[in-house]
Amino acid sequence: MGYSGLGSTQINAFMGRFSAGSSSPQATAAAMPTSGDANNDAPPIKVEIYSRRFCADSMRAKGLLDRKRVQYNEYLIDNDHLNNSAMVQRSNGRTATPQIFVAARHLGGFSELMELESAGELDGMLGIRARGGAA
Repeated sequence: MGYSGLGSTQINAFMGRFSAGSSSPQATAAAMPTSGDANNDAPPIKVEIYSRRFCADSMRAKGLLDRKRVQYNEYLIDNDHLNNSAMVQRSNGRTATPQIFVAARHLGGFSELMELESAGELDGMLGIRARGGAA
């Protein structure tokens, strides 16, 4: 309907901007989704995932991002021809889901996401600082 392509997190963040009673740029930026640690001073990295409601690989990809506490924009394309077309165009003709983009760069699907995770490269792409360290 009116919020096509927005996940509940993004809708709540968007609606929260208006209930806060402020139209300042700081209030707008604070309500926008981010990736990585809350203490990270780096600018937010935009993560987008095109998925289908009952796609197992989409669920796995979102589960991995959720475990890493990465916020993302999800575009459910089941009955959304506009976002489906956008996905196919942005992913150079790929029609399978999920299709994942980080900072507007096409990563591919769940397999490619897991390859990056296994190689230890995913956290850096998502702007997640190494946790822990010497005490």
